[in-house]
Amino acid sequence: MELELPKDFGTPYEGDDTDFSEWLDAASMEFDQLMSSWGWAPTLPLDPTEDALLSLEQAVCLPEFGGTLYLSVKASVPSPTVSIKMLRAAITSGALAHIRPNKNIFITRRDLKEWMQSCLVAKSTKVLSSANANRATMPRASSPTAAPFTSTTAGTTLRQDAVSAMIENMRKPSKPQS
Repeated sequence: MELELPKDFGTPYEGDDTDFSEWLDAASMEFDQLMSSWGWAPTLPLDPTEDALLSLEQAVCLPEFGGTLYLSVKASVPSPTVSIKMLRAAITSGALAHIRPNKNIFITRRDLKEWMQSCLVAKSTKVLSSANANRATMPRASSPTAAPFTSTTAGTTLRQDAVSAMIENMRKPSKPQS
């Protein structure tokens, strides 16, 4: 198979250093488009719509997760924080909507955004300090109306009465046994 270059392909650079980065960007885009027209895996950025079906491999490369998605999944850069395993776990738990037309799993960008919103911690949630952390992990009082962390034995003197009775018995002079 012989590949032909377009006649206007590869405009040579003619300018000063300030124009070079613009020329390089244009030349890179032109090269990627040419490679794409030949069916090779280009590194053109891909920005799917909200309802486009994405494989899990593509989804972890979305910019929302800190990745970079290209037309070629092999050239794409996955997220440093979200993995395919994490997405599968969210799908299994029912937290992330998905489409499974065959054995492959597909998700949409819209579903991913909804899943991320549901995972966010509310700003109004108060973060526990180390002083409050111990109190937060302690069990509550048995009565729903009693104040938390109050003793339920504070009002009873059963133990104290038992100890007092034992001391009184010890103080009484014992009778001599004959």
